Amino acid sequence: MRRIMIFHFGRSGSTVLQYAMNSHPDILSAGEIYTYTIEIEKKEISDPQDFSRILDTRQPVTNSGRNNKVGFFELKSGNFVNRSCHVQLSDALDVLKKQIDGVIVLQRRNALRRIVSAELARMTGIYHVGVRPDPIKQGPMEKPIFPTRNLIDYATGMTGKDLLELLVKATRRETEIVNVVNNKFDDVMFLKYEDDIENGIDPAISKIFSRYEIPMQSLSVELKKTSRGLQNDIKNFDEVDAMLRGTPYSWMVH
Repeated sequence: MRRIMIFHFGRSGSTVLQYAMNSHPDILSAGEIYTYTIEIEKKEISDPQDFSRILDTRQPVTNSGRNNKVGFFELKSGNFVNRSCHVQLSDALDVLKKQIDGVIVLQRRNALRRIVSAELARMTGIYHVGVRPDPIKQGPMEKPIFPTRNLIDYATGMTGKDLLELLVKATRRETEIVNVVNNKFDDVMFLKYEDDIENGIDPAISKIFSRYEIPMQSLSVELKKTSRGLQNDIKNFDEVDAMLRGTPYSWMVH
């Protein structure tokens, strides 16, 4: 089985993509195996070889009775920000490169939307929304107030005294992280949330299946976007808009 790593910064459509691909008979998607280890199992990762051991446990090359030809798993930048991980990204990639056959880097161009989405998910506990309505969760929900001071980006570990400072530091750090990943592997494919996933996953699926020679077929999509646009997502949209007006990041608001 070929293994493909999806590296991302969170809130970028990786879950809907993996859920859909897992409905293909030639694919096994293991999901966020390292996030599961750290946040659900409450285990620490202290040795770069732990990344290899977790991968072999969560996605063994010979697996589950299904005749899978391609296995996908996720590695998230935020895994290395978590206090339970004591390994540097570069060292983890050095170990994983011996076990995987390709890398997909999935990003959002709009770092503000990524940061807001992550914070709102943390505040509300709503990380994903199913395609079929949940009768228990139906009904209007009061828009939360997005904090604009003393912020942290959980994907990069950057902090800022205000939103502008955070965006400057987070976007710079995100570029540095992508360069680390890109320099470690020969076969890196880049996907953008806005181009390939936001308005339907067909563009992403077409590119992935073509790259890795996976037969095309109809996939089951179980999740949809959690955002209705920044103006509809947060109560203090006007404050955020005013803070970024006239800056290089003003386009991210709309």
